Amino acid sequence: MKERDAIIEKNKKLKAAKKPEEAVPLIDDIEQLEDGSWVVVKNGQFRHINLCMNLIDDDSKDVIKSFLKNSPNEFSITLSGTKMSRESIEEIW
Repeated sequence: MKERDAIIEKNKKLKAAKKPEEAVPLIDDIEQLEDGSWVVVKNGQFRHINLCMNLIDDDSKDVIKSFLKNSPNEFSITLSGTKMSRESIEEIW
């Protein structure tokens, strides 16, 4: 982080002198969960997972609920063709 800040400060001087600026390293996206812990968002573009026709049953309900809880609101999942009951699917949503 200090290196990145140093490059930004150096770039301010270079820009004022109308010289080419140095590339600033990107920082990983992080997000705070409801429990207060922080996670690195590895792929912010990931918006859908298709679990259709997989061997998923009601035992997977809690894992899927936890996964969706930590996913963006726009995220969607397909569960058709699985062995999961209608009640479990409705509970997930």
